Amino acid sequence: MMIKLRLLLVLLLCWLFLFYNMERIQEVINIASFVYLLILVLMVFMLGAPRIFVRFTPATLVVSLGLYAFLKVVLQYPLLGVGLPITIIEVASILVTVLTFRLVTLVILDFEETIAEITINLLGLPPRLLQDDMEEIYRELRRARRYQLPMSLAVVKTEYKGSEVGLNQVVEEIQRGMRGRYLQAKLVRLLADHLHESDVIVCRNDDLVIALPHQEAAATRRALEGLNQKTREWGLNLQVGIASFPGEGATLKGLVEAAEQGVRPLARPDSPESAVPLRPKPRPLAVETAAVISEPEVAI
Repeated sequence: MMIKLRLLLVLLLCWLFLFYNMERIQEVINIASFVYLLILVLMVFMLGAPRIFVRFTPATLVVSLGLYAFLKVVLQYPLLGVGLPITIIEVASILVTVLTFRLVTLVILDFEETIAEITINLLGLPPRLLQDDMEEIYRELRRARRYQLPMSLAVVKTEYKGSEVGLNQVVEEIQRGMRGRYLQAKLVRLLADHLHESDVIVCRNDDLVIALPHQEAAATRRALEGLNQKTREWGLNLQVGIASFPGEGATLKGLVEAAEQGVRPLARPDSPESAVPLRPKPRPLAVETAAVISEPEVAI
């Protein structure tokens, strides 16, 4: 996989060198100046949003070629006739750049998935997705509403403060993806080891959403602050927002929005606020499970 990635990167760099020096190599070729900028913008988009680019590559090509033709006409460059040979070269340049970038991006994403599988084998299962487990949180919310029980919901955001390695942008993208997946799985395992089995941990994009039945917001923050020392050792700073039912929201959407509005850094490990012990758990979870799964119950 790495050999394939290296070969594709060499191919991409050779192509970009050829494209940006084409007029010097062959003086007859006179590429419109806006094409250089258009391809540069495309490269920034493809590097910045690789998953979106791979998913919508045909749409990217259509939009790029449509924008190219529009600018060609507006800026009064000949599109057909005497300008047809240059038009063919410019269109071919856009196609080659986009398709080559797609090949590189596919290898990078495949590499990230491989790392994710290795991480799962080492640290356990990844957190479940919010959209897949909303019913479980809704069930806890309905039970809290019916029996007037406390419930809190926490949104956990992470910020990595480790040292950065000065690598090129493609390698940095791989590094960020691997690091994010690894630290998220590690954080979920830590939470699973210290929270109740009835708590629900799910993933929403890069954030974690934790539903804690029978738990007040203040106790939830103290419990999470108790983990702050460990996460800081990883170079990971946690920012947490907590909302409680029913005071700050009566629906899942309302609780999530309230929690996001209250996101702030956790107290430092040496702060007196963080000296409160974690709440006890009935029994430890299995090592191979990183997500906390609620006890089965009849839906209300």
